Amino acid sequence: MSFLAHGRTFGAASGPVKAVRVPESPRLRRGISTGFAPRHPRIHRIYNASVVSVVILALMPMMALIAVALLLTQGPRIIYSGPRIGKDQVSFNILKFRTLDDKKAAALTATKVLPADSNIETPLGRFLRASRLDELPQLFNVLRGDMNLVGPRPVREAIAEIERQRVPNYDHKFAVKPGLVGHSQAYMTHGTTKRIRARYNNMLIDAPVNYGAEIGLFGKVGFNVLRRAIQEGLKRLRGQQADQLAVLRAKQMGLRLHDRRTGISQMVAALDAETIVLERPIALPFTHDLQVRIQLGQGRSRMARVSLIPLDEIGARFAYECKTDAGRYTIERYVLDLAVVGPARPTKRPASAPADVAAPIHAIA
Repeated sequence: MSFLAHGRTFGAASGPVKAVRVPESPRLRRGISTGFAPRHPRIHRIYNASVVSVVILALMPMMALIAVALLLTQGPRIIYSGPRIGKDQVSFNILKFRTLDDKKAAALTATKVLPADSNIETPLGRFLRASRLDELPQLFNVLRGDMNLVGPRPVREAIAEIERQRVPNYDHKFAVKPGLVGHSQAYMTHGTTKRIRARYNNMLIDAPVNYGAEIGLFGKVGFNVLRRAIQEGLKRLRGQQADQLAVLRAKQMGLRLHDRRTGISQMVAALDAETIVLERPIALPFTHDLQVRIQLGQGRSRMARVSLIPLDEIGARFAYECKTDAGRYTIERYVLDLAVVGPARPTKRPASAPADVAAPIHAIA
């Protein structure tokens, strides 16, 4: 389910961005129709402490196993504790399993989130971060009252100071406790702009908690975290490389590069976060808009506008950039599967297009 598919449009942090949309009211979203505002704060605190106590007991064996694995691979410093801003902008220390080289991480994240290609993870860090299992110690933040089970994700003061200068009403998120899980965290990707996240979170902050829907969201996120952990583990056991995964994604999603001016398309052989490879070369040079078309099944599709930079002389391999934040979100969610709760994938590759549509894009010039 895409939270960028319906509703009102608004601009990104760097200026107006077309087709970036916030969702309709959460009250209209069956199954996730819950906000962050508790009707009775004391009852809400008892509810959070009770539920998280049960979850901690259930997950204690897994957390102990992760702790032992970290102890054996990176020494005794297995827990990261760092300051975050909580309700009413009161600081607290968030807990995570340590997954990064501390010195390098401090330099890279002083005024921004960690870049995707930083490569500063500890031996188990990449697996834990990809599966989101590094967040499990935050269950104890919920138990001691720093956080709730569901709410806007906590941020560092340095990030908040930057974002409040460019995101209207950014500080509204501090009207409630941050959450172990949140809607934007579950359905959006790390690359989704802070402006999009803030606008959506602000809608939820003004909506009351629905406990049944909140437990449903928490359960859905928990299930998908365990599913992702299993998937990441299998990838490593099978020795799947990044280029193999890029090919698999392209086949699963029936990706095409579409020329908006001529209507001609070309099948995509592989796509990752930075590179796109076509099944057949296209004529160079070209100057007009292109789209990556993503087939979701049942006649549904998504599109992301891109610009290409050739990486070879035959016109088959390119670096690409998305022209809108909405386009980047679309590729990260539907193709790269970077959201915690990913979309349903088609069970088979879509049927091939007619020959005149699948032909090389000779008209691009």
